[in-house]
Amino acid sequence: MASNPIIISRNSVSHAWGELFISLLDLPKRSTPPLLLSIDQDGQSSAKEVPAIRSALEQALFQQDAVSVDSTAFTIFPYKMWVRRGRPDMTSFGSTCTKRVLPRLKKLDRRNVHGTYFSRMMAWEQRDVHSTTEVNQLAHIVHLLTRSSKRPRHSATQIAVLDPLRDHTGQAVRGFPCLQQVAIGLTDDGELDVTAFYPTQYVFERAYGNYLGLCHLGLALAHCAGLKFARLQVFVNRPTLGDSSKASLASLASSIRKEI
Repeated sequence: MASNPIIISRNSVSHAWGELFISLLDLPKRSTPPLLLSIDQDGQSSAKEVPAIRSALEQALFQQDAVSVDSTAFTIFPYKMWVRRGRPDMTSFGSTCTKRVLPRLKKLDRRNVHGTYFSRMMAWEQRDVHSTTEVNQLAHIVHLLTRSSKRPRHSATQIAVLDPLRDHTGQAVRGFPCLQQVAIGLTDDGELDVTAFYPTQYVFERAYGNYLGLCHLGLALAHCAGLKFARLQVFVNRPTLGDSSKASLASLASSIRKEI
């Protein structure tokens, strides 16, 4: 019998991730239910976190030589850099990220050889028989959200990440992209929401950074469009703890249970 979906609705990245982490730890070993997760942002101007949860996770990631939360979030949207530069528009910021930042990331870490999530969003390669054109999907969506008083067609405010020409390979493990698509929408109150789709997700190593990066993306798009950011929603077909054993995560689990 198929497992029932894990359904989580919280008002901070930390509590949402913590509940998911504990839920997976408590499931039978071979159980892999789908995930429906919602983080209510309430129009706040920054992503909501719980320092104790974030600190415990960062310590565990460091001990297991895994990528930090900030490094994972950066690959989705370089939020701190965007803030330091005065919250520029998506056209100019996209050029900075893809022309200057991406080449450095590729040199620093071979896992970025296929690009990053922000590069797919900011410089999608649109091809025809004669040429390849780069499309800044984020700038396009901001344009749709601000061009008139009418709501944009929901099917038009979609951000593609998966590229069949590059990503439909026979590799058993490729690592990128796990995030397949991001949908940008408007609530009944006219606030912005973000919905992300993953076929699978490593919850210990990557999920917290994924959710933080997606919240940062929502905050930046909302700012550029003159809107409030309402919520992040995430659908994962097969969430997994990752390569770490449950025994190696016992200390982290004890810390998280105290906070959620």
